[in-house]
Amino acid sequence: MWPWMWFFFYAPTYRWPAGGDWTQTVQTDTATTLASGNPALERLIDAHVASYGRQIGWLSEVLLGQQPDASAQERERGADALRKLRQTGRTIEALKAQAEALASAPAPKAARRISR
Repeated sequence: MWPWMWFFFYAPTYRWPAGGDWTQTVQTDTATTLASGNPALERLIDAHVASYGRQIGWLSEVLLGQQPDASAQERERGADALRKLRQTGRTIEALKAQAEALASAPAPKAARRISR
């Protein structure tokens, strides 16, 4: 063994700032809590109806299908995306109406007693 090899086997490991293993959790629901009127409804729509990315993708397909130089396949994809957007819009409006009805409903008697 070389005399200087002991350094590589017994040297301490230093973790300088930003020098170690990195993990990061990305929370996508934080944007909806900042400016939304109903963050719970926004998360429900994002998770179960259509995400923001999917909706933007459909908008892009509709826009590209409307271009004068669009192929027949692009026009068909655009028409299909427009149908999906319309259905998604109807679903979202129904969910918003349900949320408004729940918000405006009177509180049960037990809840009114507790709040006094």
